[in-house]
Amino acid sequence: MKRNDKIIGKTLEAVSEGRIFVENILDAACAHDPSFVDWLKAELRNAGKREPRLHHLYALDKYNPKTLERVLAAVNKKFSSYKNIVYIQWGTNLIKGHDKGQLALVFYVRQKKKKVAPGEMIPSIFKTKIDNKVHQFPTDVQAIMKAEEHDGILFPTAAMPTQVKSEKEYGTLSAVFAAKDQSLGQALVSGHITAKEQERIEFLDGQTWRKLGLVKHRTVTRELDVAIVDGVASEDIKKLSRPYQQVRRLQPYELGIAVELYPLSKSGLKVNANIENTSTPVYFSRSDRWMDGVIRLYGRITEAGDSGAPVYDTKNNIIGFVLGADPADQADPKFTYVLPAWRVLPC
Repeated sequence: MKRNDKIIGKTLEAVSEGRIFVENILDAACAHDPSFVDWLKAELRNAGKREPRLHHLYALDKYNPKTLERVLAAVNKKFSSYKNIVYIQWGTNLIKGHDKGQLALVFYVRQKKKKVAPGEMIPSIFKTKIDNKVHQFPTDVQAIMKAEEHDGILFPTAAMPTQVKSEKEYGTLSAVFAAKDQSLGQALVSGHITAKEQERIEFLDGQTWRKLGLVKHRTVTRELDVAIVDGVASEDIKKLSRPYQQVRRLQPYELGIAVELYPLSKSGLKVNANIENTSTPVYFSRSDRWMDGVIRLYGRITEAGDSGAPVYDTKNNIIGFVLGADPADQADPKFTYVLPAWRVLPC
């Protein structure tokens, strides 16, 4: 039977809008074709092995990862001289702010221009030949978002993620590390909540602020935003730590996968989100700085005080640490930005 993409698309749209219910569709399908029940059981078994992902992005699994890497290398080489282009990465195309779920080469530009010089035109379709086969993908042009870092003051209650503060800013503890000899360990916090090395960092223990340690190294660049705190007491490490499985390095095509975090601004409750892009540039307007290759999540899901909060996948692998989000008063779409963990921690 020929697949009818048009009716499937309209049905999915009606389901998302609540005009048709999945239960009714399944009841009718089972009654019409008893073999559908067996097929559905097999699909449910397979579904248990899949990583949670936005439904409209499951189709990305059909692409060969090595081919995608070579296509991305080819497009970056071709457009390397275009001054308005900041970054090119795999993503999905946005049409009037709505994600259409189609794999596309996303061109992040400093600003969108109504009139573009002939030598700066970006084609709607990019074509390249790899191993004597022509590959073509749609392109999408997106202006760099102006985001805000999520340092700030929060007033936490009990049983929440650990709030930390420097001399002037507040954030969330990212990680702690025990020393092999059980002596003083180290901690990780967002670099932009600190101002200098040897700065005193404190953490909130119940209702009391206590010394965590002193900043040993601070790095705030286009690739990193992190500070290492030295001198953390071993008893505090045991109190503050939460084990994770391993550090996960995301691939460019791993779009739409489910992640979870526990922001202070949400009272430490689990927040579910999905990855919109695994490597995107962002401009933080208040501190007037760019960052490259950060993870972007759908929606503004963090607030002031959440900088540094760990982000996990559904198997408790660490993905990254919260940097900030688009301003609340910005028109949709809004995103949250995450520093990739593999840049800081060993995979």
